[in-house]
Amino acid sequence: MLREGPFEPRNFKQKRMKRILYYFFQSIGAVWLLRLLDRNAVSILMLHGIMDLDKAKEWIPLRTPFDCRQLEASLKILSKFFQFISLDEAVDMLCGRKAIKPHRIAVSFDDGYRNQVKYAIPILKKFKAPATIFIVTENTNYQKPFWFDRLDYAIQQCGTDKMDLSIGTANIKLQLQTWEEMQRSFKLLRTAAKMQEFPESGIQQQMELLAERLEEKSHKRLADIFESDECTGLLTWDEIRQASKDKDIVFGSHSVNHQRLGLADPAEVQYQLEESKKAIELHTGLECIYFCYPNGSFNRQVAEMVSKCGYRAAVTTLPGCNQKGSDLFTLKRIHPPLDENRHNILWQIHQIQRLKNPMKMLISRQYPIEFIQGD
Repeated sequence: MLREGPFEPRNFKQKRMKRILYYFFQSIGAVWLLRLLDRNAVSILMLHGIMDLDKAKEWIPLRTPFDCRQLEASLKILSKFFQFISLDEAVDMLCGRKAIKPHRIAVSFDDGYRNQVKYAIPILKKFKAPATIFIVTENTNYQKPFWFDRLDYAIQQCGTDKMDLSIGTANIKLQLQTWEEMQRSFKLLRTAAKMQEFPESGIQQQMELLAERLEEKSHKRLADIFESDECTGLLTWDEIRQASKDKDIVFGSHSVNHQRLGLADPAEVQYQLEESKKAIELHTGLECIYFCYPNGSFNRQVAEMVSKCGYRAAVTTLPGCNQKGSDLFTLKRIHPPLDENRHNILWQIHQIQRLKNPMKMLISRQYPIEFIQGD
């Protein structure tokens, strides 16, 4: 059974220990040691929604988006330590087509939110940073909210202090009195959904039904404001077509409908890979050569199928940097912290937690490619 309570103290202790470890490692020069070790690594940032939170009139998601000022401050810090490159350049370096240059970093966005083009791209331009945006083609076609965004909005509007529900085999108690409680409960809910080891279609249907139940109670639906919603509105094909004219913006596939491919049968995986690729190429007139695993879910067979479908590379939610010779279809990425602190950003980029097992760090940085899930 999943319970809400234990997450808070554990999370607090982890954050406190992380701060202590960071300042200890900094005092002995470990940050700069890792920069030296990672000088020939290629990093890829993983971002989602980017907002001007001061202009969010309707609501703010519990899965809080990066504020555009935070993004600019973070990129300003990174620009002092790294040079931004495109995913094309990153892959060229990793496969040996181009020489590896020290301290290179690429930027990627998942889900294809309109705010990524509206708010993030102008900021990236200031730092001459190219971007790859991964879109979910069915949601783009029908301008349909993702189930997690729909449920997020429904929970905030329902006016309930607590809720007991079941997701697959998990029984969950949600506390919804304060913003912090709602954030914790929503994260718990998403985690429980991702942990269910049966096809995504069943999970998505269950989550959509739960959202519908809450919407009937509040008489408020994300769908009613979705077209103009700054937080969760998706790019249209017209907007994608226009943005793709910019040589520094590349669109890749994030599947047809955000399925966890690590749990899907081969026929479904093939459909997700091929149909999303075709749709992007049809609407942009450009080849779609990059893939992003929804929820970070994949296995060896899925990675091989991505390669056979004509993609050049694929990104995961596995944390870390990439080295020359890395598997191009299991590229690691880094989720930057939601703050403007130089130390925290460098901590995340260089994965200082690797120092908890320094021999393993020095001997091998490879992760096993088994069933994997992420954000």
